Amino acid sequence: MTEQRPNVSDEKYCESCGGAISKLAEICPKCGVRQPQKPLSSSQKTKWYEKTILVVILCIILFPVGLYGLWRNSSIRTGWKIGISVLVAVWVLFVFTQDSSPSRTSNNSASSSSGGSSSTAPEATDVPEATEPPPAPTGVGLGEVLQTEYFDVTVNEAGLSNKVETGNEFADLQAEPGNRFIILNATFKNTGNESRMLFGAGSIFINYNGKDYEFSKAEMILADGWGLMLEELNPLTSTTTNLVFKIPEEVSGDAYWQPSRASGDEKIFLGTLK
Repeated sequence: MTEQRPNVSDEKYCESCGGAISKLAEICPKCGVRQPQKPLSSSQKTKWYEKTILVVILCIILFPVGLYGLWRNSSIRTGWKIGISVLVAVWVLFVFTQDSSPSRTSNNSASSSSGGSSSTAPEATDVPEATEPPPAPTGVGLGEVLQTEYFDVTVNEAGLSNKVETGNEFADLQAEPGNRFIILNATFKNTGNESRMLFGAGSIFINYNGKDYEFSKAEMILADGWGLMLEELNPLTSTTTNLVFKIPEEVSGDAYWQPSRASGDEKIFLGTLK
C-alpha cells in the first residue's frame, strides 16, 4: 500500500529541517522548531475608516467622507456615532442659514420688488407724506438689559464702520463699495436653571423711508471674540462677543436689534443711522 500524501498546495517546508509540513502548522512535527508567521497581506491591513482619530478629523474638515468612515468604524459606539452625526447636521444647517438672504421687508414682501428696478431700497416717491411726526424710538437702549425668556442681553457698544478690524489681519473685513457694517458688542447671560445654546446672531431692523427692513445675516468672522459659533452657556454664566451685520450704505433711520430666541417686541434700540 502506498502512503497517501497531502495536496502539495497545502504544504510548506520547515524553515529548519526542510521537511514538508502542513501550511497551517505552527511547529514542525519532525524537528520541533516553531515556524515564522507571514506578514499580513495588504487586504488584511487596517482599513482607513477603522482609524478613529482620522475619522474624527475628517468629520471636521471633510464631513461627507468623515460621516461615511464614522458609520463604517467598528470601534466607535453607536451612541457616539449618532451624537457626532447630529452635531455635524446642526452645523451644516447653521452655515446654510447664515447664507440666506440678508434683508427682507416685514410689511409686504410682495411689494418690495418692482418690475425693472434693481435698487435694494424703495423710492422716496413711494412713501406717502406723513401727516404726523414719527413716533419716538422705543425699546431698551444701549447699556440696558433686555430680559428674554432664556437670556439677559445687553448691548455694551454699537458702531457703524466701512470696515471691520478684529486684530487678526486674516479675519478682518475690508471696505466694500456701497456697503457698511453695524458692529455690536453684546453680553449674553443664561438666566435659566440649565445649560442653553445660543443660536445665531438675531436680526437688525431699520425703518427706512417708512418701511421696516430686516437684516438677519451676520457676517461670519473666524476670530476669537467674534460671532456666536453654537456656544452653550451654563446657568447664570455670561459671554461677551462682537456681532457684525452688513447693510447698504444708503440706508438710514432708526435701528433696532432683536437677539436670537427673543420674540415680539423684545428689541434693543441702537440709535438713528445717518
